[in-house]
Amino acid sequence: MQNTIVLSASTLRIGRDGIVTSDDAFYKDDEGKEIVISQYYSQLEPVIRYMLSVINTRNDITDKTLNIVMLCTEEVKNVASFKEKNGNDYCMNAVEYLKHRINVCEEKETGQTIDFETIDLDKRKPYKAIRETIEKIRSIKAETNDVKGLFWVDVHGGLRQIAMALEAIISLLEIDEIIPDDIFSVEYSREENKSEITNENELFKI
Repeated sequence: MQNTIVLSASTLRIGRDGIVTSDDAFYKDDEGKEIVISQYYSQLEPVIRYMLSVINTRNDITDKTLNIVMLCTEEVKNVASFKEKNGNDYCMNAVEYLKHRINVCEEKETGQTIDFETIDLDKRKPYKAIRETIEKIRSIKAETNDVKGLFWVDVHGGLRQIAMALEAIISLLEIDEIIPDDIFSVEYSREENKSEITNENELFKI
């Protein structure tokens, strides 16, 4: 199955000065090696960029295409004017900004294909979004079943209803024997003074 990540789009983190918040993130592997994701602005950048770094250093993954399947509430579609601390000005919504940030990030290789699929999520009635997400993942698997790739889920951020929708997607995909290779979240580490990418496999018993 082609490389795929499922997540829920997050709103923009814009300060009173109109500048979008920037942080660094890191992930410590089983050997204690720290992988740094420098200067991310969109809340969903860390895990996606970490996934790109893994894909692009794995010789056994020859198809470097990444499918990003995003659950999107109405809030993330609201357009806002803001700037990065380097002075670049933007007028767009959170989904458009995430796409921009991933397409220009240092972890993406030249010419690498990244496909974005947005799925509308009604927080009060999430069933349609859950069904559409499962159908999309099934479609990717059916079309690229002979391709070696990674399937990840990012469960960080969002409201309780969104977290429950992601949990339902993970559980229902198990029926088709489509099981995430890894599930990640992101937590702010006061000790490190930056965000830490955490593996949540144990929480979901994967």
